[in-house]
Amino acid sequence: MHYSNIGFALGFFLITLGIPLDGYAPEPRNALLDESEKEQSPSQTAGSEHHQKSRHPFHWIWNDFLSDNDVLSRIVRERVSGYRRITATNVLEHETRKKIFALICDNPGIDLTRLAILSKSNENTLRYHIDRLAETKCISIFDQGKSYHFFENHNTFSMKEQLFLSRSSSGLTGKILTLVQHNPGITRRDIAECLGIASPTVTRTVRHLVYEGCIRLVKDGKYTRHYISRENQQNNLN
Repeated sequence: MHYSNIGFALGFFLITLGIPLDGYAPEPRNALLDESEKEQSPSQTAGSEHHQKSRHPFHWIWNDFLSDNDVLSRIVRERVSGYRRITATNVLEHETRKKIFALICDNPGIDLTRLAILSKSNENTLRYHIDRLAETKCISIFDQGKSYHFFENHNTFSMKEQLFLSRSSSGLTGKILTLVQHNPGITRRDIAECLGIASPTVTRTVRHLVYEGCIRLVKDGKYTRHYISRENQQNNLN
């Protein structure tokens, strides 16, 4: 009740000043859980169990009351509630986010599942940090249809290279592309035997990769040999 009285009194006073709107929206409360280690104020970490229970109503009173006053909301969240606005200048100050960004730079085209394994983060935390990196233009996201792949956003890779690297990070297509790059001229039968799959499965997958410009086929008598397309030969796969 004490917090509520202060909130309404301060809010009434500031609203009379006619503070303008600028379109700023608060970050979701559940997404901020991972930010708590580095981006919360001392007022959020101190106090007894009773204080922690009473803090949440205060938090939501402020959210509801300040939802229509964006400038005030920014000031209060930064100074009172512990919110911190993430910008291009401070986005990499968070250690987890910095680690995720480094992994994306070292593994262009990496997908969410592999990134979660390498970063040792759960996917919800990962999505939050990826959104912040994308919002601040640190990374770009390539939509492959069934999955998303991540790249450093400094025009390092063309769209064709992004497609190739995304395919290389995806399940069966990734295994086939890696095998072809390490064994130029490999045949369909050899691919099937190495991967332990049926030849028709190889044929269907390769057909898509040829259409997308990832693989080229060369006839050699009764054999069809597989090579990485010339424009993608410089993209080394692990």
